[in-house]
Amino acid sequence: MSASRLFRQHVLSLLTFLDFGDPAAVPERDVLTLELDGDRVLHLVLLSEDAWMLLVELPFAADPEHCLRLNQPDGEAAQAIIGLGADGRSLLWLRLPLTGCGETEAREALQSLLRQSAELLASGAEAIADARAAGALA
Repeated sequence: MSASRLFRQHVLSLLTFLDFGDPAAVPERDVLTLELDGDRVLHLVLLSEDAWMLLVELPFAADPEHCLRLNQPDGEAAQAIIGLGADGRSLLWLRLPLTGCGETEAREALQSLLRQSAELLASGAEAIADARAAGALA
C-alpha cells in the first residue's frame, strides 16, 4: 500500500476519533491542518514513505524550564518533543511510523500530545496572568 494511502487511513481514523463532521470529505493531502480550539492548531503531516507526524502549535512560547521538564523521558511509547517554531511559539510533535502504527497507537499518541499541549497551554496562561498581575505586561 502506498504511503499516501496509509497516511489517509491514519487521518480518517483520527478525524473520526476527534468527532470531526465528515472525515471522508477532507481532501487527500500530505498535510492536514485543524484548529482544535481558539488556541491550538493540529497538523497531520506525511513526512516520508515510512513516517508521519502529529504536530500541535501553541499561541505563545512556553516557559523553557517547563518545556525541558516535559522533554524528559517519561516511559510512554509515544512521547512528544517540545520545541520552538521560527516565530517563537511552542510546538509539540510526535513522529510515528507509517506501517506498524495501528489505530489504537495513533489515538494514544494523539491523546498524549493533546494532554501535553493542554498542560503547556494552562501553564502559559497562568504565567501570563501572573506577569500581568505583577505589572510586567500591559
